[in-house]
Amino acid sequence: MKALGKRNLDPGRVVDSPWAQDLARLVARSKQDWAAFFDRRGHQVALVRGQAAFAAWEPPARRGLCGVRCIRAKVGGSLGRELALAQAWRLDSLAVVQVKNGRPGAVVVAYPRADDASSAVYHVVGPLGVEDAALLDITAEVERAQRILDRAPGGSPVERVLVVSLRMGDEPAWKADDVAAEMVLLARSAGAASVHSLVVSVREPDAATLVGRGRASEIEAARRETGAGLVVFSHELAPAHVRNLEGIIGGRVLDRTQLILDIFAQRARTREGKLQVELAQLNYLLPRLVRARPELDRLGGGIGTRGPGETRLEVDRRRVRDRIAQLEREIEEVRRTRSLQRSERQSVPYPLVALVGYTNAGKSTLLNALTGAGVFAQDLLFATLDPTTRILQLPSGQRVLISDTVGFIRELPHHLVAAFRATLEEVVEADVLVHVVDAAHPAREEQVRAVEEVLRALGADRTPRLTVFNKVDLLPAGEGRGWNGDAACAAVSALTGEGLDVLLAKLDAFFQHDRRVVDLSLGYHEGWVLSWIHDGGRVLEVDYTPEAIAVKAELDGVRAARLTRMLERARRHREPLQVAAPG
Repeated sequence: MKALGKRNLDPGRVVDSPWAQDLARLVARSKQDWAAFFDRRGHQVALVRGQAAFAAWEPPARRGLCGVRCIRAKVGGSLGRELALAQAWRLDSLAVVQVKNGRPGAVVVAYPRADDASSAVYHVVGPLGVEDAALLDITAEVERAQRILDRAPGGSPVERVLVVSLRMGDEPAWKADDVAAEMVLLARSAGAASVHSLVVSVREPDAATLVGRGRASEIEAARRETGAGLVVFSHELAPAHVRNLEGIIGGRVLDRTQLILDIFAQRARTREGKLQVELAQLNYLLPRLVRARPELDRLGGGIGTRGPGETRLEVDRRRVRDRIAQLEREIEEVRRTRSLQRSERQSVPYPLVALVGYTNAGKSTLLNALTGAGVFAQDLLFATLDPTTRILQLPSGQRVLISDTVGFIRELPHHLVAAFRATLEEVVEADVLVHVVDAAHPAREEQVRAVEEVLRALGADRTPRLTVFNKVDLLPAGEGRGWNGDAACAAVSALTGEGLDVLLAKLDAFFQHDRRVVDLSLGYHEGWVLSWIHDGGRVLEVDYTPEAIAVKAELDGVRAARLTRMLERARRHREPLQVAAPG
């Protein structure tokens, strides 16, 4: 055994006669399967015994192929589960040696062939004799597969992920399946190259693992079979859940909130976005700070624990709290700056229209189609994080400001709502909300309800709204066009341009109806209001008195509400509003 554990394999070989014979003898003596793993230089990296140990072997983390060959000897030379593991691990080659009466028999070989950068399909050769298998040269095919797989986007090691959707109690099966599909999209948006999903039913939450030890063992088996190094759960996990699950599952464990935070960290481009992401991450991390070195704890009480000083854990927590306080101060500065910018925008007689909707509904694509903004838009969840505002001219000649916002998602983590308050104020301050809905999504109604819940939480549920059913080009011919019959709905395809004229006409109608007469009493320092009304409405009467300016004017409902907010803000600060000239 010691001598065998040090022996290597000729580079480029998938198997040789000495290794086949020695492994066959080990199988005969131990009555168990054996496997040897080698790197591309032929150096042995592992020698394992038994099915469990073979399945538990972990491939090196690298892009494309893992750079390891395997010779496996067992009674019966079929590939069985080995082929699935070879593909999950992305082995350079796998040779399975059939053992009969302690001697090597037929050999079956599998090696990768890749046609694109997303996956490798394994080609099976055999059964062959040991000597014929030893002469098999697959070097050129492996190098070609490696070159193709290296072209995978991102430039980082391929990460395999298993997402676990939990069906809790009597929850309907379709909901857990829908959550699983969304989790797969989230994992791919985070950069995972290979994603597998698993739905697990949990009758009652387990205090130690949330899912129970039996279910955790099922997840561990699925992780081994798929070769995933990361397991992501659809429910939020407590620190004890993560610790116990990692001990059973063997891979890294994250929950849905951490996955969303990771996507946000990748998407943030502006200083504001990066500050908000870091704040959300630290707020999530703070209650989860644990220490694996209890000997450092001097504040626990009891013999041997008393003494001066601060624990390492307390130092970490204090530093996190200090950083959170600093981030909150910086974000408050950003919020004040954004408030000033918003005041300047509001002083221009252009109403603000905010695009809201479920993530990946097509808000950024719609903004690009309407204004040519050039905002990053891709078929990913949370593709756009930082808001963008552009001027849009409606068919009547009326100009409005239209703003793209971060996408919503069901059960949006409260850490994100709190951290992204400055960004989400764009939604609260909007005069009209354009709710973009993915018309082709099978869980469309669920997504609409999720958006409504977030809008209620923000206090924007009473803002006038136009619902836009996007992606109608993906629906069967003629389906969904009936939405255009409703004055508050429009059916469009932001990608093809279908229905955009209908959308613009209906958006224009929001600012042309509901005209009303308002009576105002203005101070002489508020004379800017007259100019503002002239730009967007009609001044009917003006009476200059010693105390104030009495004004009667006609405005549409949107402008009347905007003027009321502007006057309240200016009077609250007791200073005249600086008016920007219309562009």
